[in-house]
Amino acid sequence: MDCLPSTFDPSLRDICGYNCCPDSVYRNNRLKALKSFYDSCVQLNVSDVGLIEMQQLEIILNNFSGKAQRSIVGVCRKDSFVQQEQIQWEANVWYLERLHLGEHRIDKSKSLNSISFMEIQEKQNREIRQIEVEIGGGVVFGASKLNFDNAKSGGMGFGEIRYNFLHLPIDIGVQVAGNVFHRQSDEVRKLGFTSVNYLVVGDYNFRRSKNILFFAGMGLGLASHENAAPIILIGDNSYDIGGSSSSFCLMPRFGIELFHHLRVTFNYKLEEKANRHFNISVGVVFGGGRK
Repeated sequence: MDCLPSTFDPSLRDICGYNCCPDSVYRNNRLKALKSFYDSCVQLNVSDVGLIEMQQLEIILNNFSGKAQRSIVGVCRKDSFVQQEQIQWEANVWYLERLHLGEHRIDKSKSLNSISFMEIQEKQNREIRQIEVEIGGGVVFGASKLNFDNAKSGGMGFGEIRYNFLHLPIDIGVQVAGNVFHRQSDEVRKLGFTSVNYLVVGDYNFRRSKNILFFAGMGLGLASHENAAPIILIGDNSYDIGGSSSSFCLMPRFGIELFHHLRVTFNYKLEEKANRHFNISVGVVFGGGRK
């Protein structure tokens, strides 16, 4: 076990009472409690004190004769979490001392010094599902009129799959989206602009509360278009157009995620001139979870 070496380590002096009290009785009691804790963990096949579950903890505590001895469990768990070189994010109890939170983020009027996840019986509910899928649609607005009198809004649909990093508020993924909108003029019929985007996307997530998360990110990739610039209105309900084409696509975006499964996104797709557009979309997320 990480915090229970087979030979006595000077770093355990506080745990065993050497620095707290010179009295041999007190020291012996602490050593007995430490040994009892160690034996219980061996019996329950606990290899890491940071991963003790609620049922295991209840059994371990029942093996102690009093409250003073039971305190050794908390001391060892805290020491294990705080002293590790890397933060043990999978631990069932987090100690705020190790997280190095700024003073402005700590309410000194409250005595909170740790966060426990043991009460959550379903382990999958403690974790972020690393893979999530989003499906949705929205409204498209042409970025400019070009030679037309006005641009009409249209619709879009998309599918996106993302990978959530466990210890970073970042996700990356791929998106495929189809978009269509129209432009029209008084002299000629309306002309549709259809495009399909194939993008690599990434977001940074800013949590604001338990069920509200803001995000901002970027997409990079390719776009294919049915109609492209230059577009010249020649009358008689006809156009001289550039025809189908493909181009590079850059998509800055930002939005809000509600209750871990509903996302509202605003983005702008910078691509071939005639097909550049803004859109507002709503998507439903499957998988994922708290970031």
